[in-house]
Amino acid sequence: MVLGTNPEIAVDLFPITLESDDLLLLCSDGLYPMVTHQDLVSTLVQYDIAEACTVLTAMANDNGGSDNITVVIAKIP
Repeated sequence: MVLGTNPEIAVDLFPITLESDDLLLLCSDGLYPMVTHQDLVSTLVQYDIAEACTVLTAMANDNGGSDNITVVIAKIP
């Protein structure tokens, strides 16, 4: 689905509880599924937030990069 092409948009909402030091990853379909869930998790554990964004973008491109890639990672204080 592309935002802005239909007058109404169906949004999936999932309530979650975030705790201190949790990471929240928001990404476009250019990243997922081009990078596996396991690769996402291992990258988030291995790199700091800024480096993880760069590494994940490179992984998606290396795996075909068939769409625009957007990655945002937030660390909960």
